[in-house]
Amino acid sequence: MPTGQGLADLLSGAAGAPVNRPALNAFVANSQARNGLLSAQTQDALIQASQAQEAQEAHDKIKEDLMSNGAPESEATLARDFLVGAHGNDPVTALKALGMAKLGYGNAPSQTGGQQMFEGKLAAPVATPPISQMPPGSGLAGAPVQMSPQGTANVAETNALAGLNAHKDSDPAAFRAQTFGATSPDGINALTKAVQEGRIDPTRINSRTAPILAQMEQAAPGSTNFNRLHADASLQANATFQQKAMSVDMLPALLNHVTSLGKKLNGGTGYSDLKSVGMMQQFMNGQTNDPDYTEYMTARNDTLLRLAGVMRGVGMSDQAHTAEVEAMAPTLAPYALDAWLKGQMSVVTPLLERQNRITHLGEPGGGTAPMAAPQGAAPAATPPATGAPAAMSLDQYLKSKNF
Repeated sequence: MPTGQGLADLLSGAAGAPVNRPALNAFVANSQARNGLLSAQTQDALIQASQAQEAQEAHDKIKEDLMSNGAPESEATLARDFLVGAHGNDPVTALKALGMAKLGYGNAPSQTGGQQMFEGKLAAPVATPPISQMPPGSGLAGAPVQMSPQGTANVAETNALAGLNAHKDSDPAAFRAQTFGATSPDGINALTKAVQEGRIDPTRINSRTAPILAQMEQAAPGSTNFNRLHADASLQANATFQQKAMSVDMLPALLNHVTSLGKKLNGGTGYSDLKSVGMMQQFMNGQTNDPDYTEYMTARNDTLLRLAGVMRGVGMSDQAHTAEVEAMAPTLAPYALDAWLKGQMSVVTPLLERQNRITHLGEPGGGTAPMAAPQGAAPAATPPATGAPAAMSLDQYLKSKNF
């Protein structure tokens, strides 16, 4: 099937006017090339016309500039023609040369004009350094030294620092923080006395802490051991101390509980007063799997382990548990259990009292006792756990047996 172009050629041929397709294509190609050539020639002509206009303006400006500086018209014309001819008949280059030459003579306005003539644009703003002075030979040579506002500020700062350094050299003590800061003379005397008495560490006194410590000391003179308070507060936050403190808190209840369990054995009579008979009773309780005996031995072993852990100090051997086992034989009679409980509480109670001073530091009625308090004054020891049977004292037990 013929295309649109072929169909047009066919119809034209049928009408008696066949189309010469090759000639038509050649005409179109030639027309496009001609138009492109004309466009390039037109652009080149425009550029040349612009350059010619710039050259004419420069040609006229040279003469005008010479005449503005006092040259007669005839001499201005001759000088212009000489400059243009000396620079390849290019008025633009000749104008730049004239501008460069003017930078070396004349006043400041003419020099600025020469700069603009050479660069072909307005002169840009000039950066002003802190301190500036025109060079010799300049139109402004000999003018006073100029100083910008920033330069004035810098000079003032330098002078101030120099004065400060001179003052430091002449009086160094005036620039050191006073040890007691804003503390009053009475406060300084109070702190001095507290340091002499060993109640305040002198290394902890500085310009910041001195007013605070002095105020506290003056509120209750001689009654506060600041070193002890600091030591107790540090110990209160110690993880090892907190762990041991929990064991100490539980000991009174555990000791009472073990004592009551030992008295429940053998139908509530406990072991015999004779050790040999008690050992036989223990043997029978083990052979019969007596539940009271099992409960008693379990509580006894755990309590002795915890007791040995609390009583074992730094550097002591693991024989602490062995010593506790020897002190509490499993066949203790009821009155012997009371004696064991009494002996243990006589040791645990002071430990618990001292520990409570630290554990309850900062609480009402707790913490380290004031220096004026009676010896031994401290928060009450932790009471036995609720529900634990009360232990009978040795004296009460002997009276109950009519001894």
